[in-house]
Amino acid sequence: MESLLDSGSRDNIDAKKGQIFTARPVAIEQLGVTAGQQRNVGIAAANGSVLAAFQGGAVIRWYPIEDEASQVYFGKDRCGDVSRLLLEPKGFHALITNSAGDTWYLNFNSEQAKLLPKLKGHVLEAVSWDPDSTSTCTKDLIVGTRGGQILHLVIEGKERTLKPMFAFQNGMPLSGLHRERMVSDVSEKTVLFAAAGCAIYAFIGPSLETVFQRYQGDAASRALVYEVPRDS
Repeated sequence: MESLLDSGSRDNIDAKKGQIFTARPVAIEQLGVTAGQQRNVGIAAANGSVLAAFQGGAVIRWYPIEDEASQVYFGKDRCGDVSRLLLEPKGFHALITNSAGDTWYLNFNSEQAKLLPKLKGHVLEAVSWDPDSTSTCTKDLIVGTRGGQILHLVIEGKERTLKPMFAFQNGMPLSGLHRERMVSDVSEKTVLFAAAGCAIYAFIGPSLETVFQRYQGDAASRALVYEVPRDS
Protein backbone atom coordinates (compact mmCIF):
# COMPACT_ATOMS: atom_id res chain seq x y z
CA MET A 1 0.00 0.00 0.00
CA GLU A 2 1.23 3.50 -0.82
CA SER A 3 2.04 5.92 1.93
CA LEU A 4 -0.96 7.64 3.48
CA LEU A 5 1.15 10.78 3.92
CA ASP A 6 1.96 12.67 0.74
CA SER A 7 5.54 13.78 0.10
CA GLY A 8 4.64 17.42 0.58
CA SER A 9 3.38 16.79 4.09
CA ARG A 10 6.56 14.85 4.94
CA ASP A 11 8.74 17.72 3.75
CA ASN A 12 6.62 20.11 5.77
CA ILE A 13 7.10 17.95 8.88
CA ASP A 14 10.88 17.88 8.41
CA ALA A 15 10.93 21.67 8.06
CA LYS A 16 9.01 22.10 11.31
CA LYS A 17 10.75 19.68 13.62
CA GLY A 18 10.79 22.29 16.35
CA GLN A 19 6.99 22.22 16.59
CA ILE A 20 5.23 19.89 19.02
CA PHE A 21 2.22 19.34 16.76
CA THR A 22 1.98 19.35 12.98
CA ALA A 23 -1.08 18.80 10.77
CA ARG A 24 -0.60 15.74 8.55
CA PRO A 25 -2.99 15.24 5.60
CA VAL A 26 -4.11 11.61 5.28
CA ALA A 27 -5.06 10.09 1.92
CA ILE A 28 -7.92 7.90 3.13
CA GLU A 29 -9.17 7.23 -0.40
CA GLN A 30 -6.29 4.75 -0.75
CA LEU A 31 -8.05 2.55 1.81
CA GLY A 32 -11.17 2.07 -0.29
CA VAL A 33 -13.28 4.57 1.64
CA THR A 34 -15.63 5.98 -0.99
CA ALA A 35 -16.29 9.67 -1.50
CA GLY A 36 -19.70 9.42 0.16
CA GLN A 37 -18.27 7.76 3.25
CA GLN A 38 -15.36 10.08 4.02
CA ARG A 39 -17.09 11.98 6.83
CA ASN A 40 -15.31 10.94 10.02
CA VAL A 41 -17.73 9.95 12.81
CA GLY A 42 -15.32 8.66 15.46
CA ILE A 43 -11.66 8.30 16.30
CA ALA A 44 -9.57 6.69 19.06
CA ALA A 45 -5.80 6.54 19.54
CA ALA A 46 -3.55 4.56 21.90
CA ASN A 47 0.01 3.25 21.99
CA GLY A 48 0.94 4.18 18.44
CA SER A 49 -2.29 3.04 16.79
CA VAL A 50 -5.37 4.89 15.54
CA LEU A 51 -8.88 3.64 14.85
CA ALA A 52 -11.03 5.88 12.65
CA ALA A 53 -14.70 5.33 11.78
CA PHE A 54 -16.45 6.82 8.78
CA GLN A 55 -20.02 7.38 7.66
CA GLY A 56 -21.48 4.12 6.41
CA GLY A 57 -19.62 1.93 8.90
CA ALA A 58 -16.10 1.74 7.49
CA VAL A 59 -13.41 1.48 10.20
CA ILE A 60 -9.71 1.98 9.48
CA ARG A 61 -6.76 1.00 11.68
CA TRP A 62 -3.67 3.15 11.13
CA TYR A 63 -0.16 2.98 12.59
CA PRO A 64 1.21 6.51 11.97
CA ILE A 65 4.81 5.74 12.97
CA GLU A 66 5.09 2.86 10.49
CA ASP A 67 2.66 4.62 8.11
CA GLU A 68 0.72 1.38 7.67
CA ALA A 69 -3.04 1.07 7.52
CA SER A 70 -5.73 -1.52 6.92
CA GLN A 71 -9.51 -1.76 6.90
CA VAL A 72 -11.37 -3.58 9.67
CA TYR A 73 -13.72 -6.30 8.41
CA PHE A 74 -17.06 -7.13 10.02
CA GLY A 75 -17.98 -10.10 7.84
CA LYS A 76 -21.66 -10.65 7.07
CA ASP A 77 -22.65 -8.65 10.18
CA ARG A 78 -22.14 -5.15 8.82
CA CYS A 79 -21.61 -2.42 11.38
CA GLY A 80 -23.80 0.13 9.61
CA ASP A 81 -23.17 3.22 11.69
CA VAL A 82 -20.52 3.51 14.40
CA SER A 83 -21.61 5.00 17.71
CA ARG A 84 -18.39 4.53 19.73
CA LEU A 85 -14.81 3.41 19.18
CA LEU A 86 -13.32 2.30 22.50
CA LEU A 87 -9.59 1.50 22.38
CA GLU A 88 -7.53 0.17 25.27
CA PRO A 89 -4.56 2.37 26.34
CA LYS A 90 -2.18 -0.53 25.57
CA GLY A 91 -3.71 -0.85 22.11
CA PHE A 92 -4.34 -4.61 22.44
CA HIS A 93 -8.14 -4.55 22.54
CA ALA A 94 -10.95 -2.44 21.10
CA LEU A 95 -14.75 -2.40 21.23
CA ILE A 96 -16.80 -1.00 18.36
CA THR A 97 -20.49 -0.35 18.95
CA ASN A 98 -23.27 1.04 16.77
CA SER A 99 -26.47 2.89 17.57
CA ALA A 100 -28.55 -0.26 17.00
CA GLY A 101 -26.95 -1.93 20.02
CA ASP A 102 -24.50 -4.27 18.27
CA THR A 103 -20.93 -4.52 19.56
CA TRP A 104 -17.80 -6.01 18.01
CA TYR A 105 -14.46 -6.92 19.59
CA LEU A 106 -11.18 -6.25 17.77
CA ASN A 107 -7.77 -7.61 18.76
CA PHE A 108 -4.60 -5.84 17.63
CA ASN A 109 -3.41 -9.05 15.91
CA SER A 110 -6.45 -9.27 13.63
CA GLU A 111 -8.28 -7.20 11.04
CA GLN A 112 -11.48 -9.20 11.62
CA ALA A 113 -13.88 -7.76 14.20
CA LYS A 114 -15.89 -10.35 16.17
CA LEU A 115 -19.56 -9.77 16.97
CA LEU A 116 -20.45 -10.03 20.67
CA PRO A 117 -24.04 -11.39 20.78
CA LYS A 118 -24.16 -11.22 24.58
CA LEU A 119 -24.03 -7.41 24.35
CA LYS A 120 -26.92 -7.25 21.88
CA GLY A 121 -29.19 -4.31 22.68
CA HIS A 122 -26.57 -2.42 24.72
CA VAL A 123 -25.11 0.77 23.24
CA LEU A 124 -21.72 1.11 24.93
CA GLU A 125 -20.63 4.58 25.97
CA ALA A 126 -17.64 4.02 28.28
CA VAL A 127 -15.13 1.36 29.36
CA SER A 128 -12.83 0.96 32.34
CA TRP A 129 -9.98 -1.19 30.97
CA ASP A 130 -8.08 -3.63 33.16
CA PRO A 131 -4.43 -2.59 33.64
CA ASP A 132 -3.52 -6.28 34.00
CA SER A 133 -4.73 -7.21 30.51
CA THR A 134 -2.56 -9.23 28.15
CA SER A 135 -2.41 -9.34 24.36
CA THR A 136 -4.87 -12.26 24.34
CA CYS A 137 -7.12 -11.49 27.33
CA THR A 138 -8.92 -8.31 28.34
CA LYS A 139 -9.18 -9.46 31.97
CA ASP A 140 -11.94 -7.53 33.82
CA LEU A 141 -13.63 -4.88 31.70
CA ILE A 142 -16.28 -2.62 33.23
CA VAL A 143 -18.52 -1.18 30.52
CA GLY A 144 -21.18 1.50 30.80
CA THR A 145 -24.20 1.74 28.53
CA ARG A 146 -26.48 4.43 27.19
CA GLY A 147 -29.29 2.83 29.21
CA GLY A 148 -27.54 3.39 32.56
CA GLN A 149 -26.22 -0.14 33.09
CA ILE A 150 -22.74 -1.14 34.28
CA LEU A 151 -21.60 -4.56 33.07
CA HIS A 152 -18.64 -6.84 33.76
CA LEU A 153 -17.10 -8.26 30.57
CA VAL A 154 -14.18 -10.65 30.02
CA ILE A 155 -12.88 -11.65 26.57
CA GLU A 156 -10.23 -14.33 26.20
CA GLY A 157 -9.89 -16.04 22.84
CA LYS A 158 -13.32 -17.41 21.94
CA GLU A 159 -14.55 -17.18 25.53
CA ARG A 160 -16.80 -14.23 26.42
CA THR A 161 -18.43 -13.78 29.81
CA LEU A 162 -20.87 -11.01 30.66
CA LYS A 163 -22.45 -10.19 34.02
CA PRO A 164 -24.64 -7.24 35.05
CA MET A 165 -23.24 -5.34 38.04
CA PHE A 166 -25.32 -2.22 38.56
CA ALA A 167 -28.07 -0.15 36.97
CA PHE A 168 -29.11 3.43 37.66
CA GLN A 169 -32.82 3.38 38.36
CA ASN A 170 -33.60 6.41 36.20
CA GLY A 171 -31.60 5.01 33.27
CA MET A 172 -29.03 7.80 33.21
CA PRO A 173 -26.55 7.19 30.37
CA LEU A 174 -22.95 6.50 31.39
CA SER A 175 -20.41 8.85 29.85
CA GLY A 176 -17.24 7.82 31.69
CA LEU A 177 -15.77 5.05 33.87
CA HIS A 178 -12.45 4.89 35.73
CA ARG A 179 -11.16 2.64 38.50
CA GLU A 180 -8.36 2.81 41.02
CA ARG A 181 -6.90 0.40 43.56
CA MET A 182 -6.28 1.82 47.01
CA VAL A 183 -3.68 -0.20 48.91
CA SER A 184 -2.64 0.36 52.52
CA ASP A 185 -0.74 -1.68 55.08
CA VAL A 186 -3.92 -3.30 56.34
CA SER A 187 -6.35 -3.43 53.40
CA GLU A 188 -6.99 -3.04 49.70
CA LYS A 189 -10.01 -1.35 48.15
CA THR A 190 -11.35 -0.83 44.65
CA VAL A 191 -12.82 2.54 43.68
CA LEU A 192 -14.89 2.83 40.51
CA PHE A 193 -15.70 6.36 39.36
CA ALA A 194 -18.71 6.74 37.09
CA ALA A 195 -19.97 9.80 35.23
CA ALA A 196 -23.70 9.48 34.66
CA GLY A 197 -26.16 12.18 33.74
CA CYS A 198 -25.04 15.39 35.47
CA ALA A 199 -23.22 13.66 38.32
CA ILE A 200 -20.05 11.81 39.29
CA TYR A 201 -20.26 8.73 41.52
CA ALA A 202 -17.55 6.83 43.42
CA PHE A 203 -18.34 3.20 44.26
CA ILE A 204 -16.00 1.73 46.89
CA GLY A 205 -15.59 -1.89 47.94
CA PRO A 206 -13.02 -4.50 48.97
CA SER A 207 -12.92 -5.94 45.44
CA LEU A 208 -14.39 -5.50 42.01
CA GLU A 209 -16.93 -8.25 42.72
CA THR A 210 -18.28 -6.46 45.80
CA VAL A 211 -17.85 -2.82 44.84
CA PHE A 212 -21.60 -2.28 44.22
CA GLN A 213 -23.02 -4.18 47.21
CA ARG A 214 -23.72 -1.07 49.30
CA TYR A 215 -25.28 0.92 46.49
CA GLN A 216 -28.05 -1.17 44.96
CA GLY A 217 -31.50 0.30 44.43
CA ASP A 218 -32.19 3.61 46.16
CA ALA A 219 -28.79 3.51 47.87
CA ALA A 220 -27.00 4.77 44.76
CA SER A 221 -27.06 8.28 46.28
CA ARG A 222 -24.45 7.07 48.79
CA ALA A 223 -21.91 7.03 45.96
CA LEU A 224 -22.68 10.58 44.78
CA VAL A 225 -19.53 12.73 44.80
CA TYR A 226 -20.49 15.75 42.72
CA GLU A 227 -23.52 16.97 40.79
CA VAL A 228 -23.56 19.84 38.34
CA PRO A 229 -25.81 22.58 39.77
CA ARG A 230 -29.08 22.94 37.91
CA ASP A 231 -30.34 26.34 36.87
CA SER A 232 -33.23 27.53 38.99
